[in-house]
Amino acid sequence: MRDDFTITFRSHPKLLKPVRALVRNYLEAAHFSQEKIDDMVLGLDEACTNCIRHAYHGMRSEFIQLSARLGTVWLEFELQDCGTCPPKDFLNREKSKNIEPASIKPHGLGLIILRRAFDEVSFHVNEDGKNCLILRTRRKKRLGKVK
Repeated sequence: MRDDFTITFRSHPKLLKPVRALVRNYLEAAHFSQEKIDDMVLGLDEACTNCIRHAYHGMRSEFIQLSARLGTVWLEFELQDCGTCPPKDFLNREKSKNIEPASIKPHGLGLIILRRAFDEVSFHVNEDGKNCLILRTRRKKRLGKVK
């Protein structure tokens, strides 16, 4: 798959609104359902927010890179940053699908949101030392052309 777009933006929360708009427009053009679009936009927003909060410790002048790739089977987003690397086991936390009101804490819902929005969530540090979060979802087969 080739990148459909790659954007680099500063780690400032005010920039997340235009990033959400870009992603939403991209997903609409790719003919995803409105429910799936809402889930993926929320998931990417959460991933970017976590990058700002955890990798960059709230610093607003660092860089985040977002790439989107749409293939025949998969849609893939890649989020890169040069901040603090997360703990090795951060993706292996409990994969609970049921959220009980008593168990909700101010933090800790990010992975749940990502796993609900995307079919695959993976992380690695690339050859340049950048944190890379890969978010993939399977495309639905279209049974005919929409007119």
